[in-house]
Amino acid sequence: TMWQALGDDQKKKYREMSEQDKVRFENEKAEYLRLKEQQRQAGLAFRKTVITPVPNSNPVKPINTPAPPGGKVCIRLGCDKQSIANVEWEDEYCSPQCVVLHCDFVFREWVREQQSKA
Repeated sequence: TMWQALGDDQKKKYREMSEQDKVRFENEKAEYLRLKEQQRQAGLAFRKTVITPVPNSNPVKPINTPAPPGGKVCIRLGCDKQSIANVEWEDEYCSPQCVVLHCDFVFREWVREQQSKA
């Protein structure tokens, strides 16, 4: 093989790179496991909250929904909580639950539209 054809001084470079890569891998694995545990803990908190979606509802918020002073309101139908600052959500939702429920509602509406066009 090519490895066997290399001299010891040439193999040394690759052995050092391998050792460095092992250290990097262990560090990345530890970080991954730490983040995974945080997500698991957050998931446990997420599962404690039971939210029942409103089926076949009008996606437009009622006009009389009170807006919290000085902030935007969550865009999920039926939620009147203040949205939180989050770049991924474009500051439109108050919680991960509302993101999931709103996306589910929008997707189901899209499917319904596509089926009606067919």
